[in-house]
Amino acid sequence: TKPKEHNMPRTDTEITNEDRLVISGPSANLSDILEAVVAGVDMGGTDLRGVCLYASDMRGALLAGADLRAASLDGVDLRGVDLSGCNLAGATATGANLAGADLSSADLRWVDLTCADLSEACLDGVDLRGANLLHANLRGADLTDALLDGAYLGGADLTGAVGVTP
Repeated sequence: TKPKEHNMPRTDTEITNEDRLVISGPSANLSDILEAVVAGVDMGGTDLRGVCLYASDMRGALLAGADLRAASLDGVDLRGVDLSGCNLAGATATGANLAGADLSSADLRWVDLTCADLSEACLDGVDLRGANLLHANLRGADLTDALLDGAYLGGADLTGAVGVTP
């Protein structure tokens, strides 16, 4: 089956929509494909450092193991997305919707999650050292074995959260 073509500026980024997203070339980054359909596209293990996805709808994206260090994910909708094993160190995700997302074993050191919705998220074994969770919604989240040293939880809602004492 021929991959679906997307109306985007020409770069040396190749996009296919068969089984996975292929990003190649020296200027390849996710910013080039924001208008592409990402639902069901496998971006697991992809280097997406520094990408800006402001207010994007990423539901259905497959991001397990992706490198999202220093990414701008402010206002992004990642409900139910598999982000297990991702490296998000230094990223910003203020107001992001991560409800029900799987962030198990992810690196979230120094991430800004101010006002983010992490309700019912799996944060088992996640590294949140130095993270800002000011007014974050962690209702029903699983924080079993999470590293929280230096994390700021001021105003965070931990009602029903597992693995942490409010």
